[in-house]
Amino acid sequence: MAKEIKPTTKDVVTVFRYWNYKKETMIHRVFSDKRKKKIASTIKVHGLDDILKAIFNYATILSSTSHFWTYSWTIEDFLQRGLEKFLDEANPYDNFHADYHVNKGGAKQKAEPNPYKDRFEQYKRASLEERERLTKEWAKV
Repeated sequence: MAKEIKPTTKDVVTVFRYWNYKKETMIHRVFSDKRKKKIASTIKVHGLDDILKAIFNYATILSSTSHFWTYSWTIEDFLQRGLEKFLDEANPYDNFHADYHVNKGGAKQKAEPNPYKDRFEQYKRASLEERERLTKEWAKV
């Protein structure tokens, strides 16, 4: 049986602060007892380093344009439902990469290119004049 990790108050605070530092879209202002307990119980199972690395992976993938994961969790939901998806051994950078999808048989294959996504990226990078030209051009289609 694996040895249980005893979380310290410092460990719990570290996870909470790191979440708020990495997760710009879901900052928690209140450090409630419920959050403290959830963080502490997760540290007991996974350890501090794995939790911090999973948060890093999640925040990186969430803000990436080359990955399709867009769902933003609270810290409690992430620790309950998302942590294991974003651990290094789960290969989150490959699993959530936008160029691949899993077919019905469970095999990963190259996804069909999305011309509208490409247009959106082109539009985001364009100057105002270029955006006007693109809008007129695309309206013809």
